[in-house]
Amino acid sequence: MIAPKLRFKADDGSAFPDWEEKKINDIATCFAGATPSTKIPEYWEDGTIQWMSSGEVNNGQIFETEKRISKLGFDKCSTKMVKPNTVVIALAGQGKTRGMVAITRTSLCTNQSLCAIETNTDICDDYLYQYLQLQYNNLRLISSGDGTRGGLNLKLIGNYSVSIPSLSEQQKIADFLSTIDTIIEKQRATVSAWEERKKGVMQKLFSQEVRFKADDGSDFPDWEEKKLEEVSNKIKVGFVGTCDCFYVEKHGVKLYRTGNLIDGKLVDTDMKYVTRQFHEKNKKSQLKKWDILIARHGNSGHAVLYDSDEDANCLNIVIIQPNLDLVNPRFLTNNINSSVVEKQVYRLKGGSTQVVLNTTAIEKIKVSIPSLPEQQKIADCLSALDAVIEKQKETLEKWQELKKGLLQQMFV
Repeated sequence: MIAPKLRFKADDGSAFPDWEEKKINDIATCFAGATPSTKIPEYWEDGTIQWMSSGEVNNGQIFETEKRISKLGFDKCSTKMVKPNTVVIALAGQGKTRGMVAITRTSLCTNQSLCAIETNTDICDDYLYQYLQLQYNNLRLISSGDGTRGGLNLKLIGNYSVSIPSLSEQQKIADFLSTIDTIIEKQRATVSAWEERKKGVMQKLFSQEVRFKADDGSDFPDWEEKKLEEVSNKIKVGFVGTCDCFYVEKHGVKLYRTGNLIDGKLVDTDMKYVTRQFHEKNKKSQLKKWDILIARHGNSGHAVLYDSDEDANCLNIVIIQPNLDLVNPRFLTNNINSSVVEKQVYRLKGGSTQVVLNTTAIEKIKVSIPSLPEQQKIADCLSALDAVIEKQKETLEKWQELKKGLLQQMFV
């Protein structure tokens, strides 16, 4: 079989044996878990057994799960205990979850949408974990159904072929990539720490626990409570309906959707483009610089600032056009994302992610507004923190890209 571009040598300098291709069923036992009934509180209350959901594969290494079940809940469903250092694959899940892999670092059980791969003694679990990360796209392609809405199953996983070097070479590969993973995890922790610092600063600023002074050292005026409609020229919803027939390739006009509003930023992931004709016809949903965008469903209520001069349109997203004579758009975006306003949004949604936010409700959201000079100082402070966070995220992405390149060269 084809040899990888990068190979380790044995400790004595000799070459390792050729790799072999085997099916996962030849080297492991595959099994799925189950979910105790959520209608029976005793299955979950005071739980001590770690229970992993499919969404947690995004964490990579699983040291602790978000939920636990009781001994009774474990006994009353068909889930099974998974040993530490076992690879798990998401059989199903929302968005990009299906086909993602993780490795357990503790004893736990899983739901029915996860496949645990319990290997034999000839396989290094950390090697298999690293190898299957590179197989993400292939695993999605073999999913039953089409390539977008299908699902993996135990049979498909068991019949999947993997390239296996000698155990000694597996260990060297796993150790090397684990070192890279450690660096990535430390950098991810650095990003999280800065994000938490920003949250803390926002809490102090928007609760007015901390106030800026004017340049001459004097106090700024008191803040005034306003409804969003009072500090906005217009609050509206972008295009609502089907626009598939207007999609074009990348030379069209960007169409932002809910999935493009992530963590307070506009991202181009899975970006759709529409014709210039669609854009010109649908003026209501056209985006202008300093518009503030809010998703109506899913992770709704979180504000993102559109700070570009580029023509763009949007689908089923709330557009707030701030009155620039009254508010600084960067300040207002952060204000909407503060914990004070988040609580109002949470109440509007009744705690549910299924509720669709409408403009009438958003118009009535109350925000505390200082003078424009104080708004500017707050916006500058938070923008400086955003710049640090962005730089740390760029460093994280570089390490992730490095690892991706190494995976492509170290595996066949």
